[in-house]
Amino acid sequence: MRFGIGSRTWAACAFFDPLCLRNLRGKQLPSPVVGAAWWPGHAARALKRNRDAAGAMPPPSTASGSAIVCSLTDWLPIHERPGSAPAAEDFVSLADLHFQSVFDDGLYDNEELVPRDLLRAYFRTQHRLDGIYDEGNGWAYLRARNSRYPECDSGSRKNQLNRASDKLIQLDDAVPFVGASPSVSSASAQPDSGSPDLLFADLCSAPGGWSYTLLDRFPGARGVAMSLSPGDGTAGLTWDPRLDRFISSGRLKTTLGVDGTGSVYNPDNVSLLAQLQAAAKELPGPYNLFLADGGFLLEGSGGERHVEHLQESIVAKLLYSEVVAGLRLLGRSGNMVIKMFGSCTVLTSHLLYLLLTCFRELHVVKPGRSRIVNEEKYLVARGYRGLPQGVLDHLVAVLRDWNRRDADGGPWSLRGLLKPNGSAGYTRYLAKLRELNTRIISVSNSALAAVIDRAERILGDSSTRSRSAARRKIKA
Repeated sequence: MRFGIGSRTWAACAFFDPLCLRNLRGKQLPSPVVGAAWWPGHAARALKRNRDAAGAMPPPSTASGSAIVCSLTDWLPIHERPGSAPAAEDFVSLADLHFQSVFDDGLYDNEELVPRDLLRAYFRTQHRLDGIYDEGNGWAYLRARNSRYPECDSGSRKNQLNRASDKLIQLDDAVPFVGASPSVSSASAQPDSGSPDLLFADLCSAPGGWSYTLLDRFPGARGVAMSLSPGDGTAGLTWDPRLDRFISSGRLKTTLGVDGTGSVYNPDNVSLLAQLQAAAKELPGPYNLFLADGGFLLEGSGGERHVEHLQESIVAKLLYSEVVAGLRLLGRSGNMVIKMFGSCTVLTSHLLYLLLTCFRELHVVKPGRSRIVNEEKYLVARGYRGLPQGVLDHLVAVLRDWNRRDADGGPWSLRGLLKPNGSAGYTRYLAKLRELNTRIISVSNSALAAVIDRAERILGDSSTRSRSAARRKIKA
C-alpha cells in the first residue's frame, strides 16, 4: 500500500500485513525510512477486534486498555539470570560471524523457536495472496480485510501524525515508560529550566508523531530526533510543521547524522546523537528514553519470486541497528521502545535474550492501532542496567562488518549473535519463545486465511455478476 505525501510515495510500515510487501521482490531492498505508525482505526473498535489475539500470548499476557501485553520478564527468573551482563566473549567473534541472504528460507528453519510445519503453513497462507495481486485483484483483499476489520481502513490516508501518537499513548498506557515518572507528567515542569525531566532520542522518526506527542504532553521533555534524509540533505522536508515550535524553542533537535543520510545503519550517526547530548547545555545527562519506529520505503519490484513471507529477515538489519543504537545511547535505568515483527529467526531470539539480560523488564506489546492480520509488535524494555564497553564496541563492529558485506553484494542477514548457551535459564527462555511464536502465528494464520477466503468469495461473486451482465448485454 502506498500513500502519496507531496511528490514522494511512502509505503506503509506494518510489514506483516502481506499487502505491504506486494511490491517487494528480488534482491533489491528498499531503504530504511521514517517509522511513524501509519495504521488507522478507532482504538475501541481495534481493541474489540484484537481481543481474540490475547489468546496468542502465553501467560502472563494481559489486555491493557487498547493494547495486548506479553511480559517476557519472568522468562528468566532471578535465580536463572546471568550473574552479570554478557561479556564480549559470550558473543560470536567477527571472524566467525555467519551471514545468509535475507531471502534464504533456511533462516527460518529453527524447530527450537517455532514448529516447522506451522510456520510453513503460515507461509503457504501468505502465498495465497500472490495470485490475487499478480492478477490485479488487490482491491478484493482490501475489501475483505476492511469488512472483517473495519478499523484497518478508517482514516487510513490522512493524519499520520495523530495515528502515530495514538500508538505511543497506547503503548505507554499498557507499559508505562514515560507517564510512570511523576515529574514528567507534572504540568508544573519547566521546559526552560535547563534540566529536562525527560530526555529522549527518537530514531527513524519523521514525520515526528512520537516526538510531537512527548513534547506536547510533557512540558519537561526535550529530545533529539534523527530520520532518513529524503535525498537532498534537508531534514526539514520530512518533519511535520507542527514540530516547528519545538524545534525553534530548542526542545527538539533534528539531525541527519555525520554523513547527511540520517541512517541508523551508520554507527557514526548514532555517535553524533551522544555528542549532541554531551555538548548541549540544554540536554544534560544521558538519554532516559530511546524510541525507534522504523520501516521501509518500497519502490517498485524486481525479480520473479515472492518474498513477502521473509519479512523478519528483510528487516533484521534495521532491528539490529536500532537495538544497538538504544544500548549505546541510554543511561542507567533508561527505557526503550522499538518496533519489531517476527521472532522466528536465531538473530531475533538472540536480540531478545540480550535485552532480557540487561533490562529490568521486557515486554512485547501490540497496541490497538495495530491490525490483527499483521505481526507488528513493539518491544518495551524498562530499567536499563548497562553493558560493558567491550560488548558495545563489539556490537558496533558487527554492524560495520555487516555494512561492508552488504556493500560487496548483499543484502545479508546475520545468522546469530551469541555463542551456544546450554544454561537452564537459556533453555527455559527458548521454550517460552517457542510457545509465544506458536500462539501468535496460529492466530495470525487463522485471521489472514479468513480474510483471504472472503476475498476469494468477493472475486467469485464479481466474476458471476460480470458473466451475468455480459449475457444480459448479448440478449439485449
